[in-house]
Amino acid sequence: MRHDLMFVNAIKSVNRLPGLLRGVTLVPLIQKIPPDNSFIAEKATCQVLSKGVVGVLGPQSKRNSDHIKSICDNSEIPFIETRRALTERSYKVVSSGKQNTAINLHPDPDKLGDIIVLLIRRYGWTNVAILYEDNYALKTLQPILDLTAILGGQFRLVTKQLVKEREEGYRTNLKEISDTKATQIILACGKDILFEVLSQAQQLGLVTEEENWILTDLDAHTIDFKPFKYDYTNFTLLRSVDFARPFVRHSLHRIVKEEIQMGRSLDFTEFSGGFDIEAALIYDAVHLFAVALSHVRDIQNIEATNIHCGEFQNFWQFGSSIINFMRLSTIPGLTRDIQFDSYGKRSKFDLDLLNLFEEGGLQKVGSWDSESGIRIPGVERNAGQTNNRDNSMMNRTLVVTTILNDPYMMMRQSHKVLLGNDRYEGFVPDMVEIISKILHFNVTLKIVSDGKYGGFDGSRWNGMMQEVLTGEADMAVADLSVTSDRLTAVEFSMPWMNLGISIIYQKPKKAPPGLLSFLAPFSDGVWMTTVCAILLVALFTFVIGRFSPYEWFNPNYCVMNPEELETQWNIQNSVWHTVGALMQQGTDFCPVSLSVRFLVGIFYFFTLILISSYTANLAASLTAETLERPIENAEDLAAQTKIKYGVVDCFSTCGFFRDSQFEVYQKMYAFMTSPENRKDVMVKSNAEGVEKVLNENGGFAFLMESTSIQYIVERKCDLAQIGGNLDNKGYGIAIKKGSGMKEHLDRAILKMQEDGDFHRLRTKWWKQKRGGGQCHHSKSAGAIPLELANLGGIFVVTFVGCLLASLVCIGELLYGTYQESNELGTTWWYEIKARVGFAFRCSAFGKKERMASIKYDKRSSSNSLDTSSSSSDQEETALNQGKVKRNSFHIHYPGW
Repeated sequence: MRHDLMFVNAIKSVNRLPGLLRGVTLVPLIQKIPPDNSFIAEKATCQVLSKGVVGVLGPQSKRNSDHIKSICDNSEIPFIETRRALTERSYKVVSSGKQNTAINLHPDPDKLGDIIVLLIRRYGWTNVAILYEDNYALKTLQPILDLTAILGGQFRLVTKQLVKEREEGYRTNLKEISDTKATQIILACGKDILFEVLSQAQQLGLVTEEENWILTDLDAHTIDFKPFKYDYTNFTLLRSVDFARPFVRHSLHRIVKEEIQMGRSLDFTEFSGGFDIEAALIYDAVHLFAVALSHVRDIQNIEATNIHCGEFQNFWQFGSSIINFMRLSTIPGLTRDIQFDSYGKRSKFDLDLLNLFEEGGLQKVGSWDSESGIRIPGVERNAGQTNNRDNSMMNRTLVVTTILNDPYMMMRQSHKVLLGNDRYEGFVPDMVEIISKILHFNVTLKIVSDGKYGGFDGSRWNGMMQEVLTGEADMAVADLSVTSDRLTAVEFSMPWMNLGISIIYQKPKKAPPGLLSFLAPFSDGVWMTTVCAILLVALFTFVIGRFSPYEWFNPNYCVMNPEELETQWNIQNSVWHTVGALMQQGTDFCPVSLSVRFLVGIFYFFTLILISSYTANLAASLTAETLERPIENAEDLAAQTKIKYGVVDCFSTCGFFRDSQFEVYQKMYAFMTSPENRKDVMVKSNAEGVEKVLNENGGFAFLMESTSIQYIVERKCDLAQIGGNLDNKGYGIAIKKGSGMKEHLDRAILKMQEDGDFHRLRTKWWKQKRGGGQCHHSKSAGAIPLELANLGGIFVVTFVGCLLASLVCIGELLYGTYQESNELGTTWWYEIKARVGFAFRCSAFGKKERMASIKYDKRSSSNSLDTSSSSSDQEETALNQGKVKRNSFHIHYPGW
């Protein structure tokens, strides 16, 4: 697709050039042809020739190219190639007498072989190994083979053809090169397999600072060299396009801008590896053709002709002229100046020489041209690189042993045949890759041979521990626990993951609703305090209603001076009024005095807060999911026998319970190892234990590492982790004692922690990849009952309100009795005692209360003065004897 875009943009570019084609517009026509299918190639070529094309830009397939070239030669249509082609075939005149109308813009392959020889002499190589992809690549390097005859025994040369095997890839060929001890390697292969070959060579230890490589492909710079730049291997590459040239930058900027405006993008917008030589040659070929066409039009009047392949003597008469002008022209292009020698070869060209550095990646260190040859002024390495050599792990290919266990180490799922490290994926491969980038080393992953983590059987270690101790692996990276026994044999890095033993059990089920679930919003203490508050307010209402003189009224409205008064606040009405206020229903009677109104107002406020809190928490308790939890922690598990529990037999979790001094864990170990339970609860693997939890339907719980439980519950929604961790331990990287790698690994692990890499990997492999995130863990639980501490304030306000209402009532009592004493002429203390004595009568608490009154007849005050004194004496006597009734209340009640 990128080459098609370059072709179209090159056509646009020449059409825009003023004065070049002068009224003639070139139109691009793109025909897709399957590689190595000459039948379709012939049919497609004849089809486009019948439309009047004036030039053909050839395909990359050799078989298709040969067939299309033959048709173009017979039709004398210019045929332009941009691929590497054998010199003898590309420029030979055909035997039919027709002129060769083909031209190839690719640099002369023979000249590339001469450049490699110059590099070998410049570097002083004497022990060289050649890895070549096919016979064409070997023919390009023919000058190197001739060098052996010139130098004789002073020059040692080994050649191996790259043959890819299904399982091993190119490792067999690379091992043969490694066995020859050759450290100067020439790699002649296409860019499509270049990265794979170098990666496998890196895994076999052929990419170190002792080796020197020359990569002959002109597109070698387009692959990713980041995995190799910390090996300090001397890579020499050849590049045809100089991206620093203003002409190149201007041309590419214009192309990229146009593509962006059309909603497309190119992968060489930063002028880096994405731009290969074929794309550049296509762009240059179109411009060269346009220049030649312009020269021919200056001489002749050119018209396009529809060519039909089956017709005799059917050719385009201007084709040969255009090809001749193309061979004679010299124009600037993306691949430097385009010009041909007398043989029609592009033997005059310029190349950049590149080296790979840690800082900056690929950098230009020299150049080659046909006149001056090789020029390498030299580039000093960054001083910072020397300091990094203190790292004992740098520039090494380390073997990492690990074990298959989800999600730490897994086989990659792919329909393709994968080799090397590409076969694996998981937390460990990603973590090792990040550490290798931090410490600048390369990694070869291997699965432990016996499939064991590493235990001591009394005489020797097995598993990953044994491979580290014997040197078969440089380190062990897996979910390998750091234990005191293992520390006696190897060193461990600082823990890269902390965990503990926990319980995996059936997910708690939803509890059925209870008959008294409406009581759930409040705790028992709140309910009891609420009942006490109701009774207290009712009692204060009753007492204050009796004490307050404003709560007594005339029961008979027709009698102006009644002998008795009554009050509405008996004990039944007081309780009923309080309950009605709490239920927000109200009653038929209302308080009149300030003291009772104050008390009732405080209770209304109490009711408002209490009911609002109840309603809110009731809604939460009804909508929330209350779960049945048979066990909450290990103590609950040990305290019962209905739910059985177990561990993997004879592994670290079992050892934890065996060696624990905690009474609960000792009890659990005794239960699990008892003769009647051992066979049923001790399993062979974590997977078997998890499966048993699923099948037992709540009758079995399994104890294992918390991180594994968290991975499982993300994928098996019927399971959950119960309680916290029973212990604390960590996973570390095991290395051989005295290796000198511990300090560097600790530094890399700290760096990953600071950068958040462990959290990112944990999220990726626990919650996203391989079915993660299927189970949505609800954080909601049953509503928590409100305690007395939550609502204590309103009870305090109510109690204080009762006290304040009592004080107001006392004030009303004092004021009322004072008025009565003035009106009746009695003492104030006498009226107080009379009022209080009546209020504390207990004989009529359950009845409608009436109070006898002695009314001073004001009408007698209108008698003559001579009788007033006598009347006063009689009244005083009657009062003293207690025989005279008094009516001391003349109160006007609003609304009565």
